[in-house]
Amino acid sequence: MAIPSLKKISINSADPEILTAQLDNIDFRSRPHILSLHAVSESQQVCLDFINEYFRKYPYKLLPYPPYVLTNIKDNQSIVRLISSEEQLPKLYKIKERPLNHKETNLLNRIELLQKNFSHINLFESQATLDSYSSHQRDLKKIQLEINFLDKLSQSLEDENELS
Repeated sequence: MAIPSLKKISINSADPEILTAQLDNIDFRSRPHILSLHAVSESQQVCLDFINEYFRKYPYKLLPYPPYVLTNIKDNQSIVRLISSEEQLPKLYKIKERPLNHKETNLLNRIELLQKNFSHINLFESQATLDSYSSHQRDLKKIQLEINFLDKLSQSLEDENELS
């Protein structure tokens, strides 16, 4: 098992057959991946729609590491996480690979065992539970975004009143 560091994959074609073959060859469950759509700049929306359909067809490939799509498109209805730059990735995955010490090796072996057990879970049985959790998380995100907007608005009004 590899340490969960990111692997960047460049999508070179918008052709559905080539894209399907390219996505089928990726082991999404072994480590987090970035799918870069910058090589197909004129057909990024077509590729993004196909990638979404691919992960709707194979939802088990979204776990345990969600794929990230590096694109200029901002789409809130996407199944995969969209990013416009690599700076938006979680810091957890931005690690430099180095030799592990004894304690880290033992921990990695334990994680590997848990990951093998996780791969034996039937995801189709637990899909409803995962969907309910994800919908609640999306609702929380929307509420938090609204709260952040209102806080900024309130702060700017307070600053304006202090200047008057």
